[in-house]
Amino acid sequence: MDPFLDDPDARYLVLESATGEHSLWPSFVDVPRGWRVALSATWRPEAIAFITAKRTDRLFADEPTAVG
Repeated sequence: MDPFLDDPDARYLVLESATGEHSLWPSFVDVPRGWRVALSATWRPEAIAFITAKRTDRLFADEPTAVG
């Protein structure tokens, strides 16, 4: 068990880098330079769902659109 990320009672932030990468981050730890808060403190499942949705959005954004 990783005490940094696996505490079921902890609240997490979702951070975003300048390149659009997302990271799950414990809310009690300072946000590192170069990252911004994309989602305020919430429970782990909600934070992971947010990251998953953003990843899916990026995948579909990279797909070419049909011209018809």
